[in-house]
Amino acid sequence: MVTKRDPRHNVLKLRTLELFERSGPIRPAEYMVRARFYPIQAADAYLRRLARMGLLTRAKDAGGHYLYMLSDRGTERLAWLRSQRFLSG
Repeated sequence: MVTKRDPRHNVLKLRTLELFERSGPIRPAEYMVRARFYPIQAADAYLRRLARMGLLTRAKDAGGHYLYMLSDRGTERLAWLRSQRFLSG
């Protein structure tokens, strides 16, 4: 039996991609605070997952800390997420 996934599972993804669109590069600890996503290990794991999906890019800053940024694919996914009916009410 195939079950259809609840489209609301994309709400966190939408909020995260919008945060990166507004803010530019963000460290995991900053994302954790701004997105209220705790603990830091869970926030970092989520950002790494989005990077593996190609929605974020990851690079090290001059201090050796990881920075995540919205990728072109992430921008495209953000536009698609915004177009979905479940987000409008």
